[in-house]
Amino acid sequence: MKTIKMFGLLLMATLVFASCSKDDDDDAPSIAGTKWETAYYETNMTGTKVVYDSKEELDDKFLYDVYEFKADGTLLLNDQNYGTWKQSGSKVELIDAEDEDFSEEWVISDGFLVNDGSLMEFTYITKYSQMK
Repeated sequence: MKTIKMFGLLLMATLVFASCSKDDDDDAPSIAGTKWETAYYETNMTGTKVVYDSKEELDDKFLYDVYEFKADGTLLLNDQNYGTWKQSGSKVELIDAEDEDFSEEWVISDGFLVNDGSLMEFTYITKYSQMK
């Protein structure tokens, strides 16, 4: 009987700890009402890794953008309507206004909003930092 009680207590303790643990990525704060600017861009388009991480370089290569995530779900890109957005934990979905079938999933990671993808034969990573 003592063994059954001990097993029951261990089982309950395991369930309590398992249900209380959280994935840090799901604790991402809401980005509603914030603006994010390009801070970093990396690609292998030329066959070698290329990185731009200054505002001047990003702007010179036409890679500098500002996204504004309105509280009503509207998304602006460089002060122009881009579409809408939705957030679920650390995942942010951007939906194009002109083609609602086109959407991108970005991730909040290490304080950045990250767009990590590929286009034909090359890959890219764009990181956006929150503007103050």
